[in-house]
Amino acid sequence: MYRITILLLIIMPVLLSMSASKDSEIVYRVIIYEGTREGANEAKAAFEAKHPEVKAFFTFQTPKFVIEVGDYKSKGKAKKFRNSIFEEYPRCIVVKRKSKLIMVGGG
Repeated sequence: MYRITILLLIIMPVLLSMSASKDSEIVYRVIIYEGTREGANEAKAAFEAKHPEVKAFFTFQTPKFVIEVGDYKSKGKAKKFRNSIFEEYPRCIVVKRKSKLIMVGGG
């Protein structure tokens, strides 16, 4: 009984990570703001007004609110975008994230 429990405790995290990786992909985003909730709301609205074609993400990373933009499949594309907005957002940085895949349509 104890051997099975110990084996499951060892194997389950591996199996869960394998199934999670099928439902997500690695993407690169650009952080343009870190700070208060009010500041994050303002930064997101201002960014979306200037760049409506680029998706903006509002997240909370203790103890601050963060605005990440873009969803690039390569780090190079994310860096190219970062360079294009660097004058406006001089503290922006590229970060690597796991993005959940969303299935659209029937199958």
